[in-house]
Amino acid sequence: MNNKIIKVSVVIPSRNRLDSLILAIDSIINQKLHNCDIEIVVIDDGSDKPLKQALEKKFDDRVIIIRNESSLGGGTSRRIGVENSSGDYIAFLDDDDYYLENKITDLVSYLECNKNVDAVFGSVIRESKNAAVTSKYLVDNETIKTIKCLPGLHTNGSLIRRRVFDDINFIDLPKYQDTQFHTDLISKFNVVFLATDVAVWKDQHEGAQITDMNSTEKIQKSLLAQYQYLKHCNLNKSLSISERFFISNRFIKHYCRFGSKVEHSINLSEVHFSVLPLLPLYKAYYLIK
Repeated sequence: MNNKIIKVSVVIPSRNRLDSLILAIDSIINQKLHNCDIEIVVIDDGSDKPLKQALEKKFDDRVIIIRNESSLGGGTSRRIGVENSSGDYIAFLDDDDYYLENKITDLVSYLECNKNVDAVFGSVIRESKNAAVTSKYLVDNETIKTIKCLPGLHTNGSLIRRRVFDDINFIDLPKYQDTQFHTDLISKFNVVFLATDVAVWKDQHEGAQITDMNSTEKIQKSLLAQYQYLKHCNLNKSLSISERFFISNRFIKHYCRFGSKVEHSINLSEVHFSVLPLLPLYKAYYLIK
């Protein structure tokens, strides 16, 4: 990297998690930087008690704070954050996770040396397992070529050139906003994976999230979000036939398991035709199980 100062904007959506948010911001401020300037943009997504006063007291003017008067969700909040940022590169951080100290410098250095690369993902450590989130489809220092690697990617691990957001962005989904954005990113741009640990995912809430799937409301929200994601992918002409099958197949499995809760809201014509013959098999499997 030359002596040019690179500006990186880090967008953090947050709602009712002040204590963990402060730790997340600290991890950004404590980055070991080389020729980088960091802009921190916090989107207060309708917290019961506005975050502005507490954050300004703690961080002075080092944080830009934008408040949604009502909760708009993670995807919309990230989009608002990008629109109100000014960095050459955009990064994201969930408010209950944190960056490792070399995240920004390592990924900026890579993109500065590889002008043909639009975005880069580093590895993210899953705290409960003390190991990196991974996928057999991810190879160090190689272009990400298939959306089958999506389970191995985490938004906290990404650094993205600003120009990318002229073409794609987060859409309004109640869930799976990261999956939608990563699908569009990988299918339309040159994205590389680096097997370098850059962030920590504090997944201690996972048990509660799984339990939530026992409630009808949570099941409906999850399935309908997957359905909206499926419809969005059907409009993405950059996806291959095998990738469309992959997306439809994942959806139909969840539909067969929980679909009785939301059958009236879902049109199966959106599902890739090659998956539909599997529908009776999946239904029988979950009925027996």
